[in-house]
Amino acid sequence: MDDRVCGGDGAGVTAMSGADPARAARRFRTARLLGATRATLAGWALLAAASPAPAADSAYVSSAELGTIVKVDLATGRVTPFAEAGRPEGGACSPSGVVVFADAYAERLFRYAPDGLPTEVVPTFGASVGPEGPSFDRAGNLYFVTHPQRSWLPDGAFRVPGADPARPPEQIAGHFSAWAEGTSVVRGGPHAGEVLLIGAIESKVWLADPVHRTLRLLVDASAFPAIAGLYGVATSRTGDVYVSSTTGVYRFDPEGGFVGVVAEAPAGSSFGFMDVGTRDELYVVDTGAGILWRIDPGPGRVLFPVAAVKAPLGVAVCREGDRVTRPGTGPGPVAADGARAR
Repeated sequence: MDDRVCGGDGAGVTAMSGADPARAARRFRTARLLGATRATLAGWALLAAASPAPAADSAYVSSAELGTIVKVDLATGRVTPFAEAGRPEGGACSPSGVVVFADAYAERLFRYAPDGLPTEVVPTFGASVGPEGPSFDRAGNLYFVTHPQRSWLPDGAFRVPGADPARPPEQIAGHFSAWAEGTSVVRGGPHAGEVLLIGAIESKVWLADPVHRTLRLLVDASAFPAIAGLYGVATSRTGDVYVSSTTGVYRFDPEGGFVGVVAEAPAGSSFGFMDVGTRDELYVVDTGAGILWRIDPGPGRVLFPVAAVKAPLGVAVCREGDRVTRPGTGPGPVAADGARAR
């Protein structure tokens, strides 16, 4: 018995000759749960044989429900507590190792020192809901978006030069979505350095040029019924665009043309935010199953479970391949990151 026979919610079980509908429905749900469990266990087995992530790559995963951020060693899957927060959502890691998460309860962006102590980057000045969806470019500039009528800032996308809390945000794009969800700086290809902006409700991705302050539609995923809203966006080193929705991860070329399905969410899973690693491997949080998944690059991409994380929502990958140091700071985060929260 599978979805092709009964439908995703067990509809059609009454068509089974001589079967009690309630009992058949219970058996269907049990079989589906067991199938999802077997798929997850099979993924764990495959992980042991998979090529590991670069040893220095790590990820930070937020749980809005628990109000916590954990650190995940991407080579071993080891999970350790990192920081407590109000309601942490989307996050990002800069080339110098600065970790930033949006906090919906505190209504602002915080950056975190290696010991988990937060420093306010973008305040709200008493607004109802602050900035969301942070990302960094290779120079360490911080980008984020705001929701229409729900922020002290105008509606659109913004940049904080050097992620410096003393510098006011600069607007790089005006209104583009009824529900702006996140940003991602293009890592390579013809649009390297430009910024992708997610419109969650519209299932669209816009491309913003922070230098010339231009904005244009790049990806229209609303043309694909299987893509139910957008949560995460990431790019490869060649400029290919990957988007995540609750149903899976999908690939588009640098000019927004649909390439194909990268991975479908397993039964019982619901994909959320996503980031990319040094080798272009993708990391996506599974809000339904409580798993951080890895999708390896190349044809025949396969889902590999990296770690079990309670109620995950956002993910920020610190890529060793992007690591830079600033004069006078040595390796790791800049000196100002160690300041305690005000």
